[in-house]
Amino acid sequence: MKPKLQFALILFIFLSFVIPGFCYEGNDPESKIFQYPSSQNTRDTLIITLRDDLPPLSFLNIKGEPAGFFVDMWRLWADKTGQKIEFRATEWKNTLESLQNRAADIHGTLTYSEERARWMGFSQHFYELSLCVFFVKNREEFHNITDLKGLKTGITGGTIIERKMQQHYPEIDIVTFTAIEDLVHAAMDGKIRAFVSTSASVLVILRRLGLAGEFGSTDETLFPIKIHAGVLRENKELLQLTDKGLDAISHEELAEIESRWIPDPAKRYYRRSQIIRLTKTEETWMKYNKVVRVSIPVVFPPMMHLGEENDFQGMIPDYLNLISLRTGIRFDLVPASLSDLPGRVRTRQTDMFPDFINLQSDNHISLTDPCFSVAWIIVNRTRDPFVRNVKDLAGMKVSLVNNIPLYERVIKDYPEIRVHTIDNPSDGLRSVASGKTDAFIGALPVVGYLIRKHHLANLKIAGSAGYDDFLFRFAVRSDYPELTGILNKAIYSVSEHEHDAIFKRNMPVRFEHAADWQEIIKWTFGLSGIFIFIAGISLFWNRRLSKEVNERKRAEEAFRERVKELTCLYAVSHDIQEDWPVDELCRRAVGHLISGMQFPEITMSLIELNGKQFKSGNCTEDGLSHTLHAEIRVQGEVHGQLRVCYTEERPFLIPDEQNLINGIAEALSTWLNRKLAEEKLKEYSEHLEDMVRERTQELKKAQEELLLKERLAVLGHFAGSISHEIRNPLAAIDSSVYFLKMKLGQGNEKTRQHLERITANIHKSVAIIESLLNLTRMEKPNTEKTDLSDLVSETLRSAKIPETVEVILNLPDKNIFVDIDAEQVRMALKNIIKNAVQAMNEAGKLTVTAQSAEFGQVELSVSDTGPGIPSEHLGKVFEPLFSTKTHGIGFGLSITKMIIENHDGGIRAESGPESGAAFILTFPKKGG
Repeated sequence: MKPKLQFALILFIFLSFVIPGFCYEGNDPESKIFQYPSSQNTRDTLIITLRDDLPPLSFLNIKGEPAGFFVDMWRLWADKTGQKIEFRATEWKNTLESLQNRAADIHGTLTYSEERARWMGFSQHFYELSLCVFFVKNREEFHNITDLKGLKTGITGGTIIERKMQQHYPEIDIVTFTAIEDLVHAAMDGKIRAFVSTSASVLVILRRLGLAGEFGSTDETLFPIKIHAGVLRENKELLQLTDKGLDAISHEELAEIESRWIPDPAKRYYRRSQIIRLTKTEETWMKYNKVVRVSIPVVFPPMMHLGEENDFQGMIPDYLNLISLRTGIRFDLVPASLSDLPGRVRTRQTDMFPDFINLQSDNHISLTDPCFSVAWIIVNRTRDPFVRNVKDLAGMKVSLVNNIPLYERVIKDYPEIRVHTIDNPSDGLRSVASGKTDAFIGALPVVGYLIRKHHLANLKIAGSAGYDDFLFRFAVRSDYPELTGILNKAIYSVSEHEHDAIFKRNMPVRFEHAADWQEIIKWTFGLSGIFIFIAGISLFWNRRLSKEVNERKRAEEAFRERVKELTCLYAVSHDIQEDWPVDELCRRAVGHLISGMQFPEITMSLIELNGKQFKSGNCTEDGLSHTLHAEIRVQGEVHGQLRVCYTEERPFLIPDEQNLINGIAEALSTWLNRKLAEEKLKEYSEHLEDMVRERTQELKKAQEELLLKERLAVLGHFAGSISHEIRNPLAAIDSSVYFLKMKLGQGNEKTRQHLERITANIHKSVAIIESLLNLTRMEKPNTEKTDLSDLVSETLRSAKIPETVEVILNLPDKNIFVDIDAEQVRMALKNIIKNAVQAMNEAGKLTVTAQSAEFGQVELSVSDTGPGIPSEHLGKVFEPLFSTKTHGIGFGLSITKMIIENHDGGIRAESGPESGAAFILTFPKKGG
């Protein structure tokens, strides 16, 4: 047999075990599940206190309910622990008081300090805040915090920010405030030149206040602040429960929660995959144990071995290098024999070692969680028959490395096997290749690596050993439980991509996609000749052997098809992860489908999606057979289908190929659903700020209207109470004046002038009382169809307008009809005209314009050439008791507004610096 064919067969069989046998378990979420003991707290429901002024991390939403990243995180913590919780969101200083007086059980967002540590216990840190300097852009600009020397700078008081600022920047004039929003207002008012706070919270508050464009910030990141949970120091069981619950929350789960609250990936803490959350105990241990001694057996390449320069190489050193980068621990690697490893840990000569011995945790050694799994396989010579498992090795001489996990088990389970003990896998494989032993049992990665490295072309992987895969762990000295916990967290932080990179780097195997069929056919006929020769000796043996060969051939054929299907699924999944556009993804999937079928040379594929078709190059509608299809669904509805057809009649594995098509259709459906959800989330995020702003404006308007109604009610009650009491004295005064006039006759002229002044002021007082009463007794309008032009003309004629005021009347040629109460509208119009004349000091131009407007309305405008209304007063002119005149008490425009709104109309005031003031009234238009 040619060496090339032998090597190809070895690689093919090796692949058949690599795919199912070498499975990564580091990120399997199910492996982390465990049940926590119920809390021994006196309350069934734990109270978690949080700050209410730290958006988007913890704050009160528009309903007054706690919301934010920390709230969602603690809800997930409750799901993991099975513990009921409630939130108490309040001011920062109140959160600490709640914990001290036992009104709360857990402080959900806290920074560590030695002062607090006297009465509190701290959990592992689970978040990190970054600080920077904020300032008003149009006033000045700062590039870093050192520019604030001697300047008033705001911070939130009573927090770690205050302590760090005083410690690191004593030359800055620090001013403390209660909340972040107070810092923003103080900066806008010029009370401080800048302030220091958390960037994520400040940006949310600035957007809510409409000031996002007004502020700038420095690019530096000031002393990152780690966030912990806190409990009372004596409540150790609750602290343990807190840490266990946080350990159970994965990095991916926290990243998903954070992405909901912080849309910008650059501002997220959990955008970094290397984050490892340590408890305070683990952090303290790390402080005093920077170097960890690791004993490494160097006889198991590519798992662990010495390189040409006597340096440690292999998967285990690569894993340790990755863990070192994650944690900051420096691993000191020393070589050791396999048999010495447990003793070195028990005597504390080393701190840990890779467990290739299948130990159990005891008083001296504790084990980490699994890093990956390793399959056990049997190796024999290429001319030897295949074996199903270890049972088929009965009576044979089998090489086994001493002290590996299978050594004792094989001796115990199969005493009929003659075990040949060796010290390393290389010696075992060479003994089989030279014929000294019949087979070797070892780990799949080690066997594959050594066969390729030493060019042992006469060896093959004959079958599985039949034992469960070995879960590879690290063994750690038992008095270092903190190290075990740190290693477990580091193991779970290793991504699948990183694991694959380690494996590929240490297992440089290449697989050829095109097989040499000529050589395979020759080899098949050669074997067939041997089988025929054996059949001539023993018919019974021939039948039995023929049956086994046929079964194996069918299994190998099915396996090859399965490899093609898996390759196809992997290619489609890889394209989905690359996030191609929909059309490009469909075109690539069509190509992958053809290569995944049993007979690709006669296969056509087609994807129909949202009215578009994506076909393979050979796609036609004629002569099709064996059509398979699967639906592509988006949100439960059919949006397309995937079809595969053969152009010729061929036997093929319908169930397997249908499952492949179903799998790809399901993958496309899942991807489309995810893309749709991402687009909706993005759209919602873009409009959320507008929705909040609009809702805030609605609430503000409703509050103003409610306040106005309350003021009107008070005024009405006041007017009703005093009108009678004031009217009677005024009537008596008026009668007395009349009597005095009668008595005096044409007497002293000066006395008569004073009497006339008294009479005028009596009438003015009565008018004021009438205005007060009109605010509360305004009757519902008795509307009728009225020509607005006639009403305006009549009102101008009856109004007292001085000759010094020029009246300009702009009325349409045709009549404009509206449904109004003419008397009430006339009163409102007179109030506006009277104000305009007074504003012009009875000299100027008064313009009245009536016209049709959009939305089926009529618009009436009254403008003057007076000084106009100051911008700060525009929003107040319709409020009761507001007036800028030296006379009058400010009821006229309030009554006018009430009349117009009772007619389902509207009124607004406009003013320019040189164009005077204008009041625009709108009414629903009456047809006809």
